[in-house]
This record gives sequence, structure tokens and C-alpha cells, in this order.
Amino acid sequence: MKSMGGLTPESSFYATPEVTESGWATVKRHPLSAIDSYGFALLMTEAFNGCLITTDFIGQGKSIPPSIHQSYKKLMQQNPKSRLSVSHFREQGKRRGGFFESPLIKLSEGVESLGLMSDGGREEFLSELDAASTDFPEEYFKIKVLPELLKSVEFGGGGPKVFAAVMKIGASLLDEEYNARLTPVIVRLFSNPDRAIRVCLLDHLPYMIDHLPQKLVNDKIFPHMV
Repeated sequence: MKSMGGLTPESSFYATPEVTESGWATVKRHPLSAIDSYGFALLMTEAFNGCLITTDFIGQGKSIPPSIHQSYKKLMQQNPKSRLSVSHFREQGKRRGGFFESPLIKLSEGVESLGLMSDGGREEFLSELDAASTDFPEEYFKIKVLPELLKSVEFGGGGPKVFAAVMKIGASLLDEEYNARLTPVIVRLFSNPDRAIRVCLLDHLPYMIDHLPQKLVNDKIFPHMV
């Protein structure tokens, strides 16, 4: 980094104060996390304010949520040895009542560990997921939640209740998306000998049949039903 850092695009604009003052060679005299901390704070600045055109906004904390502001300022300390590391920033946010304690983050972390949950924990999570279905953008459920639900159904013992959640999100997919992301899984599930899964598939057949080509039904699905 000390010899190549200056070659990155707009490196001088986003450089830390110590690098601006003494060059990239100075990084070896400070904690390894110092540059990452400052860069993370700049990323936060742009996330809440848009792409920076001038350095005037840097360090002011404009539009940064009040709950994060104090930790944000510590990420940008002029003295690199006093800067809060990104890992400590994350730890502060995850404390009880911290700034990372939000429904969106709770939902994201929950869906990632769906395969490790007990049956009771999975049911509770699915209830929370259903209650939050109108709280966040459709794209979030398509991109973040749906892939994890599909993994749970196929490999994580998610069962019929998780599949029902898949079908609910699948209703918002375009035909191309449905065919690319859901159809292959549905076909594989029809070959699953688990009776509960098969009954669930049949229960949801009215919601998926219009998305399944007739040839696919005849060649890949029907043989498993006779």
C-alpha cells in the first residue's frame, strides 16, 4: 500500500490526513486499520449525502444519523492512532440498543442463519418475515431474502412453511426471473420423496402453474407424480 496506494483512482481526494501531509510511506508508522477506518467513514458520508464533489463535507457528519454520529467522528480522528477500527465500530452498533439494532438488520441476519434455526425459531422468523413483507422494497426480498429461503427449502430442512414464503415472494417476479430462479428449484422439489413437501407443492400449484411451460410439466414434473 505504501508504494502503490497513490495509483488508485482519486486517491489524493480520499486520502487520510496523514497521507495527504506526509505521503503513503507514512502508513507503516500507524495502525493497519487506520486507513480502512477513514475510508469507511468516507463511504458512510457518501452513502448519506451522495458522491462527494468537494472535501468540505468530510468530517462534518452532515445527514449522518445521530445514533451513529459519535462513532462516525471517531472513525475520522485526525490522529490515526486514535481512530476507531471498523471492527470496533461494528461491535458498538451490535450492542443492545446500538445503531445496528434495526428490523432490517435483524431480518437480514436472521435469513442468513435460517438453516441453523430450530423449528420454533424458524417459525418465529417466518412470522416476522411475513409481517415485514410491506416494510421494505420488493428488490430487497428478491435479492437478499429469496436466495436464502430457496437454500433452506432445498438443503436446510426449511420445509413447507419456508416454501410458502418463497411462493409469496415469487408472486412479484417477472416471468424471466421466475424461470431462472424458481422453476429449477420447483422441478427438483417435485422429485423429492418427502410427503410434506409434495403436498405443499400441490397446494401451491395454482400459483405456479402459469409460470411452468407445458413441456416442462410433462417431461420433468408429471413423471414424479404417477
